[in-house]
Amino acid sequence: MALRKWPALLSGLVLVLVLAGCGGGGDSGAGAADPADPEAIYKRHCLSCHKADLSGMNLKTVGSRLTIEQIEEKIRKGGGGMIAFENRLSDEQIAALAAWLSDMK
Repeated sequence: MALRKWPALLSGLVLVLVLAGCGGGGDSGAGAADPADPEAIYKRHCLSCHKADLSGMNLKTVGSRLTIEQIEEKIRKGGGGMIAFENRLSDEQIAALAAWLSDMK
């Protein structure tokens, strides 16, 4: 009977780990990261999915594929497997992060 509980427990654990991994904390960006420091914002909110070297979803060249406005929209609304950050980051943080990413060419 105890063996029947393992799939449910394992599924729950996987779900918790996935939700905790992507996107960092659920705060509105207040706290440790300077709102104007895009690298700190990236490390806190993006690193777990996009990796330290920006290789996740190939952000290394995102500025050559998308305009700054498109990058901002993607950060704000998410999509294609990415979560939305409009309720997690301030407008200032989103703009700083998009400007920083737009230089990745």
